[in-house]
Amino acid sequence: MNKIENEYMATVLAGDEQTDSAYVTQVERHAFYFGPDNAPLFGWLHLPRNKPAGRMGMVLCPPLGIDYVNTYPVLRHLANRLAFHGIPVLRFDYSGTGNSCGFDVDADRVASWLRDIREARTTLSRVAGCREVGLFGVRIGALLAAAVAHDTVLPCLVLWGPVARGRAYVREMRAMHLTAEGPQLARLDEDSNIEAGGFVFTPQTGYDLAAISLDSLLPKTERILFAARDDLPSDQALPKSWVRAEQHTFPGFAGMLTSPHNSYYHMPFAAIDRFEQWIVDAAQITSPSVTEGGALQLTTMLRTVRFSGRPNVTQANVRESIVHFGEHGERFAIITEPLSGARPDIPWAILSSGGVDHTAGQNRLSLLLSRALAQTGMRCVRFDFPGVGDSVVAPPALENKTYQTTNSAEIASLIAALQREQGAQKFILMGLCSGAFASFHGGLELKQQPIVECLLFNPLTFYWDEGMSADDPPSIASTIQQRIEQHNLWQYYIGQMRDMRSWKNLLSAKSDVGQVVRATFHRARLALGEYLQGWTGRSTACDDDRLTRDVRALVASGRRLTFVFARSDPGYGLLMTHAGAVVRYYMRRKRVRIWFIDRTNHTFSSSAPRTEFINSVVNHLAQTYSLALEMAPKFTRQ
Repeated sequence: MNKIENEYMATVLAGDEQTDSAYVTQVERHAFYFGPDNAPLFGWLHLPRNKPAGRMGMVLCPPLGIDYVNTYPVLRHLANRLAFHGIPVLRFDYSGTGNSCGFDVDADRVASWLRDIREARTTLSRVAGCREVGLFGVRIGALLAAAVAHDTVLPCLVLWGPVARGRAYVREMRAMHLTAEGPQLARLDEDSNIEAGGFVFTPQTGYDLAAISLDSLLPKTERILFAARDDLPSDQALPKSWVRAEQHTFPGFAGMLTSPHNSYYHMPFAAIDRFEQWIVDAAQITSPSVTEGGALQLTTMLRTVRFSGRPNVTQANVRESIVHFGEHGERFAIITEPLSGARPDIPWAILSSGGVDHTAGQNRLSLLLSRALAQTGMRCVRFDFPGVGDSVVAPPALENKTYQTTNSAEIASLIAALQREQGAQKFILMGLCSGAFASFHGGLELKQQPIVECLLFNPLTFYWDEGMSADDPPSIASTIQQRIEQHNLWQYYIGQMRDMRSWKNLLSAKSDVGQVVRATFHRARLALGEYLQGWTGRSTACDDDRLTRDVRALVASGRRLTFVFARSDPGYGLLMTHAGAVVRYYMRRKRVRIWFIDRTNHTFSSSAPRTEFINSVVNHLAQTYSLALEMAPKFTRQ
């Protein structure tokens, strides 16, 4: 175990895990849509279970881009903590982000986000009976929260690691764009969109963000907590005009902004504890508890929110609704379907998100794909595995496991719920990376379920073993990263072979000859394995035999098997090395299909190839299942 894991285990032995379980089990969480009917926002309402709520609530303002992904579990933990103490909390997605409607290239994003925060405050006040609603923001979300507080009276304002100047944030996004993978991102001028970590900032969005700074704002708030980043203290100066603000530096900020994989080990519990106590104290000062009548009114309002089943038009001819499934309804999913309904013979698409991203998927890929498919007449459902996104588990230490042995059972539970409650008849399983892993095994293991196709996007591993322990996600990440680096290194050398200067550098010992030899040996070993497999009809290792056998079994069951690979992704080479003979055999018989997306990375994080990917999947399914492709023009807005 590393140092972080040892510290985590020490807290478990001290009993903190039982405390976190209480925060989960004694809090109610309600997913719902709110805001304008033609442009609804998606949110989660956190409330105390079996006790009255106080008069003060809190709206959590998330950051944008990759920070949104990395802080998602932290804000969910904080919301549970506050609700446990009787403080209603609403966490939500801005328009064009997460599961809300819209696209990140829509006009007037910044003005829209500020309206979204105000709408979230109004909604929380209405549905939870709060007379006062404070704001909590992280990074750029903190700057947006401060901008709202500049002209809105708030009971309290909490800013964690706030972006002090929007202009500096835009420069940071530009730097992320310029250092990203993929040749399509090599150029950037003043009229170009910034694509940072799979999220798009238009020139207008950048200009409007650059116009905001903390120094130009003066919140109309009596109680302000300014929590500086512990990793960049010199860049976290409290504005001099904020004389009523408390400034502290809380630990754990840098760890929080790392990958959400294995996030519980990096969860900044010390900071969460201090935020919890500060906000609880503020609520006691400003908000005595509501009366029994108020609590009864709250219960009535919640019943309306929870059980209304309100469908929401999220874009042209598409509506979405919320589904809970599992033994106690603790699993979470979102159905996307055509507004006019779908033919019963068309299969449902079940999208398993990759990694530990929630239902929207990496770079909103699952959301964009499901909405594009719904325009053709297909119903889609995207869901969270236990401990991922909003399928909350107790104890929380079980959360964010990338590969789980219960994946197929969870898919079976979802299928049963869709058959029982929606009349679904046939299903397609699809997903990216670990979502592809889950879809592959679901198609292989759920023999009694009416699954017609497994559609796998960039799978990086087909088997999870004890050597890739789910209790140690970094081992999985390092194995995958090693495969990506080996493949990318070979692709780089293939390109350099066409350049005479590269040969001159090699011969003059200016290049790393050892690295070249290692890359060549690795590729030769893979090629030899594939050749022997194709010649003998058998693979060269036990694991390879297993994949050959399983591909053959899945296709023999009558199910289609389809792969989509980024051209630079190592997944194709691994598939063909381990099961190339049987894959080629079935490709000739049109039982297996493979195609590639050029100039992109593992998660399709840039908009042009992501659009190409979505269109290619839509075309494939439309042609295979006779969907109304003419109803879904090329999906270009992201």
